[in-house]
Amino acid sequence: MALLVIGLLSSSTAFAPSRAAAPIQSHEALRSRRSAVRLADADSPAKITIRPPSESAAANGAAGAAKVTVRVRQPSERATTDAATVAPPPIAIEDDSASTKVTIKAPAKKPAAAPPPPAMPDAPPLTEAEQSLLDATQRANCSSILDALQAGANPNVRDPKGRTPLHFVAGVGLAPAAMLLIHFGAQIDVRDADGLTPMHMAAGYANAQTLRVLVAAGAQTDIKGDAQGTPFDIVCALGDYQLTQVSGNRFKKKDDKLEKLKACMDVLDDPEAAKAEADWDEMLTEVLKAISPA
Repeated sequence: MALLVIGLLSSSTAFAPSRAAAPIQSHEALRSRRSAVRLADADSPAKITIRPPSESAAANGAAGAAKVTVRVRQPSERATTDAATVAPPPIAIEDDSASTKVTIKAPAKKPAAAPPPPAMPDAPPLTEAEQSLLDATQRANCSSILDALQAGANPNVRDPKGRTPLHFVAGVGLAPAAMLLIHFGAQIDVRDADGLTPMHMAAGYANAQTLRVLVAAGAQTDIKGDAQGTPFDIVCALGDYQLTQVSGNRFKKKDDKLEKLKACMDVLDDPEAAKAEADWDEMLTEVLKAISPA
């Protein structure tokens, strides 16, 4: 019986598959292997992929036996992949310098600035006779006007507004003084800063006798001022205004201002007739007799 048991054991041993015993690695060998892996990973790029155990292995009780796959790519393959991923698409540069035309225009020359107008010369200082003439004109004193003119005063001296002594006497209605100034060379149609002549001044103040003197001396009646029109226009505008003032007063039968404007209208309506009726020499003689002392 003992021999039979031994024989069975021998036969079972003989029929058992032979298994190669896994070599047992020492701790130093494992450490050196890990160091080699780290060095290889530092020297060349490597990709390590750890896949979890499959569901079938987990069902069979092989828990924790994870399958580790290490795949090391060559540096050239890694560089090619990174370049394809990171490198921007190439930019096409077309050299069209042969068809490009560059034109540079020189700046246009600015015209030379016009020289400033020459400054108005300062008015010469008034002489004593001219100052006396202006003072006498403002006082409407015909005797002093004659004295200043006989002393050599310029009858065309102007004030800051461009007005001459003839403008002043025409405005105040001093017909004898107007004749004296004209006799001594005063300009009849001279304009002031507003374009007004002595005729405008006489018409504006309704001085019919001064208008007759100016017309007799040859003054023009159709000169327009900058804003007032002709002397005739001024008389018409003043007459229309005065009519509105008089028409509202039924108790006023006669208006002195309207009568003066009517006399001015008679002169300006037919200046040639007024000039033909006047005798300049006779008028001047009467003025000189009235002013000169006996």
